[in-house]
Amino acid sequence: MSSTGENTFDPFADRLARDIRNSLSTAMVASLQRGNRGDFRDCCRRWLRRDPPLPHRRYIEQRSLAFEALFADVRTARTTDPLLLAVRLWNAGLFFEVHEVVEKCWQNASGKRRTALKGLVQAAGSYVHREAGHVRAAQRLAEKAAAHLGASHEALGEIANIKELVSCLQRAAAKAPHLAYDTAA
Repeated sequence: MSSTGENTFDPFADRLARDIRNSLSTAMVASLQRGNRGDFRDCCRRWLRRDPPLPHRRYIEQRSLAFEALFADVRTARTTDPLLLAVRLWNAGLFFEVHEVVEKCWQNASGKRRTALKGLVQAAGSYVHREAGHVRAAQRLAEKAAAHLGASHEALGEIANIKELVSCLQRAAAKAPHLAYDTAA
């Protein structure tokens, strides 16, 4: 397979793929936060009209399907809490979007909460790299994420199984754990 994007979708090696991933992610998060599918659907249509290479088209279509399912779930639950939204994105396997949502929370946090959120951003990034086949980069981010989350996991009490995530990161588990959100925390 080519790293030029000819046969693969790799947003780390292919500028077109990076642009598609970034714009879809931004539109997805905006649509979820506004409760309106329009931004995301418009973004997908714009990219598909450009007749991208097949791997890129498949990525757009896969993201579109995942988004539609998630949008219905988020809308039904009336999710407004960014961390709950991030957990729902995580459980849908939309790790880049998790990164986008949690990064904004992290930038506005302080103390252990900031450290824990940084770890969650890094954990999501680790799985983004793993999906792209960048095992070494994924491992480095997983180590950083495990250190940050291990030192401050109690600051993310809303995620009931945060210790399980830390364990998966430490073991370099290929599959991300399903995260459980505790609304009582």
